[in-house]
Amino acid sequence: QGERLRVHIHLIDGATGFESWAQRYDGSLDGIFALQATVAQAVTNAVGNVLGIAMAPPPARGMTGSKKAYDLFLQGRSLSARVFGDGLLETAVDLLEQAVALDPQFAEAWVALAEAHQLIAVYTPCLDRRAASERMADCARTAIGLAPGLGYAYSLLGVHQWTQNDVVGALDLAFQGYRLEPNNPAV
Repeated sequence: QGERLRVHIHLIDGATGFESWAQRYDGSLDGIFALQATVAQAVTNAVGNVLGIAMAPPPARGMTGSKKAYDLFLQGRSLSARVFGDGLLETAVDLLEQAVALDPQFAEAWVALAEAHQLIAVYTPCLDRRAASERMADCARTAIGLAPGLGYAYSLLGVHQWTQNDVVGALDLAFQGYRLEPNNPAV
């Protein structure tokens, strides 16, 4: 509401349907990233307590310190996930380019931008698919340079290698992406 945020979290036992844990968190848009870290830590602890196991807290790596860049990133990802529709992917690229212009260190936005360029090359009547693939590879390389643990960036770069008829290089990159993020279905 306005600049204030309130998050309600409920942990429900799937077998019984009863609530095992609940908590409310209040914050502001200015502190949204700190609130996100607090909620992630609390949920991890609650799930660990319910399961009776010690769980390590999630790694605290902030994507960006810019709320505006993060908002543009979310909008761009949302549009690129829809894929089909007049101008959706081009608008997604524009939003994501704005995000990386605001925060050039925002690795996840670079990955999303790479993905949007890949989708343009594959799903639109693009006149220069090679250029779209090159742009995708440039964005993926930038993301890898900023955050080498982002496996999806390696996978996207592998797609580009495939288009260059470098099957072995493409597979090497795909396997590297999988090693880094084995639980990411996009990889």
